[in-house]
Amino acid sequence: MKKSIAVINTSLELFNLIEAIHYHQCTDNYLIVGHYNLLPDRIRKLKEVLKEPFIKKNFKKIYFLPSRVNSKSPFRFVEYLLGSLKLLFIFLFLNKIDYLFSGVHTNFYQRQATFLVSSFNTSVELWLIDEGVGVLQIVSQRNEVLSEEFLQKRRNKNWIMNYYRSIKKIDCQPPILHFFSAFDFPVKGKDVLIKNTMSYWKKNNPYTYKFKENAVVFIGQPLVEFKLTSLQTYKKLIAKIFQDVTDSYIYYFPHPAETRHVDLLPKNVEIVTHSIPVELLLIGACIKSIIGFSSTALYNAAILNICPITSYWIDTSDYLEVTNIGNINVEAIHTLRRTFEKVNIKIIPLS
Repeated sequence: MKKSIAVINTSLELFNLIEAIHYHQCTDNYLIVGHYNLLPDRIRKLKEVLKEPFIKKNFKKIYFLPSRVNSKSPFRFVEYLLGSLKLLFIFLFLNKIDYLFSGVHTNFYQRQATFLVSSFNTSVELWLIDEGVGVLQIVSQRNEVLSEEFLQKRRNKNWIMNYYRSIKKIDCQPPILHFFSAFDFPVKGKDVLIKNTMSYWKKNNPYTYKFKENAVVFIGQPLVEFKLTSLQTYKKLIAKIFQDVTDSYIYYFPHPAETRHVDLLPKNVEIVTHSIPVELLLIGACIKSIIGFSSTALYNAAILNICPITSYWIDTSDYLEVTNIGNINVEAIHTLRRTFEKVNIKIIPLS
């Protein structure tokens, strides 16, 4: 009997996790949910999903760590401490595990779990599961992590200092990582990549949405909310896209972080908000096409081979230079475009 612990933060991580545990034939599974800087509505939707019998049956026990919504909260350090202690006690209680599944270290609790396992239980396989393009950022850092200089710095620190350093995203990475990812990329050192082909969900998906025949599905992105583009630019881009699909019935699936600008869509568009990731709602659907900007949901839909997919590609000049999630990485944008083209997503430049 294979035993696993997983630390997740979002619904998409949850569904990629379920695919992973079925791929590895894990039957003794424990889930740790540690929300970190998520909007309250996203937390609510994830909790709704976890109540679904089809989801709950995959786990013997689900643990919830203290949620942190506001990074400026005066109680954030208390929340850190309580959550960290609970995480530690869970790992002590659930000893002799075979796998640790984690999101891509954007979450404080995920980084701690990775550090604990890689430092004190080296026989456990550490697997990263997809959440957007975060896995590609981790891959780009592996050369530095695997360098002798980096490893020597880690050896020169005691475990308390390394634990403190693990709060930083890159310092929690162990010498060996296993990737369970829909993306295709070269791995370094002793790292391992297993492609996530979503075979379990293709055969066992109860969540297909009932679309009108020959409809177009528009998968949204929080471009304005994440300050990737200005509101003025967003209005211009949306207008161009809808000029191409005026003769079709359109469903718009907003990203969970979209909160303010869905009202800018044409009135004949049906807006669908759902706690289930859009990829699962699309499996088995009879639709005309899927469109969007550069959401990784387009890539996942291409792997599922549902229907023709079009990406309306934003010119890098239309991105804001600095966002609330860091500087725009132009090379990462070009890499994502090449990734889309490899799976036959049609690219239409918005220039």
